[in-house]
Amino acid sequence: MHASADTSLSRDEVIIHHVSDRRKWYTRVGLCITMLVLCLIGLALTDYDRDQSDTYWMVMVPIFGVISIVMAIVSFRGTHRNIWPMIARQALHWLGLLIAVRLMLMLEAQGNMNRNEAGFSILTVISLAAFLAGVHFDWMFIIVGAFIGIATILISSIQEYMWTILIAIALLGAVMIWGRKLFRTKKPSKAA
Repeated sequence: MHASADTSLSRDEVIIHHVSDRRKWYTRVGLCITMLVLCLIGLALTDYDRDQSDTYWMVMVPIFGVISIVMAIVSFRGTHRNIWPMIARQALHWLGLLIAVRLMLMLEAQGNMNRNEAGFSILTVISLAAFLAGVHFDWMFIIVGAFIGIATILISSIQEYMWTILIAIALLGAVMIWGRKLFRTKKPSKAA
């Protein structure tokens, strides 16, 4: 129901509806940013310490699943739709990813894949799962999946320069944030 389409809503109800929609949006964006930060940590760890990265990704997959389910709950809140089928589909989706990651780690342990192959395969499968979660559940996961996929390609192509590039990106981001705060113009206050 769109607030402006229903003329029977009072002004206060319209404001509450608008604030609720904005809060849902910020919650979803915050969860998506959290996933991107967790991906950055995982990508750096994958390049730095493969043993720890295996454990990291096995823990992150269920966390991504929980974030996905929370995003669905936030999106469904206030509607009269049954959320349980969506939660069940998402749980199966992320469980399937967890099993696939575990299988790749087993293949590596048995010597059927080397460490780099297993690491890049795991990142590729996580990227695909996140992208498909975006197709089927919440479009924001398309961004997460694309980010992981592009980062995987970059890491595999420029592995020796990755740390330099990540530091440069972090510095650029810090400069942009600092510059925005520094050059933000204040609106003149209105005289009463």
